[in-house]
Amino acid sequence: MKLGANDLAILKALLQDGRASLREIAKKTSLTTPTVSHHYSRMIKSGLIKKFGPVLDQGMVGHGVNAFVTLRSKVGDTTKLSKKLSAIDEISGLFVTTGENNITLRVSCADTRELQDLVNVKLPRITNGEVISSQIIVDIVKDEQPLFLSKDISVRLSCDFCKGEIASDRPYNIRVGSTYHYFCCRTCRRSYLEKYDKRIKSINAKQTA
Repeated sequence: MKLGANDLAILKALLQDGRASLREIAKKTSLTTPTVSHHYSRMIKSGLIKKFGPVLDQGMVGHGVNAFVTLRSKVGDTTKLSKKLSAIDEISGLFVTTGENNITLRVSCADTRELQDLVNVKLPRITNGEVISSQIIVDIVKDEQPLFLSKDISVRLSCDFCKGEIASDRPYNIRVGSTYHYFCCRTCRRSYLEKYDKRIKSINAKQTA
């Protein structure tokens, strides 16, 4: 399912201020609040928007050591290795790149001793000694999430009844409280309503009370 102009406008507003309310986003994008709620809910459900959290200015955090660590993974082992590495608390970023040394990590440690333990002991144990290099970050001038928003962005949305993928750019939906449920066809939507009609009406009644 491709993102539309309304989706992109809402995303841009959220990237500028992740704390903005739906009403504030509606004003910025010249959309109605229900329209913003509908598109926002759809992007949350698809997994495009993973989470919200504070973006810290790392330059103001006076403690700790940040570094980039380069690894080499064996052919066909990158996905498996990446999952193992993602579970390590000190790793704040993991990037798979082209070339032989094809995994770059951004790590955050309490001090240089902890960094050395990570690079010389912990990572080699997981990667079978394939740690290539490490560079300590001495100054963070800019650190923002890179994102090029275009109409070609697609997301996968699953039907809330049959769990199949929704192919349409305008899926059938039902509002339940402050969120929406999406369906691949009229039949799934009708079946969902038949099964949960009383619960939906109760939730919506409390929402409007």
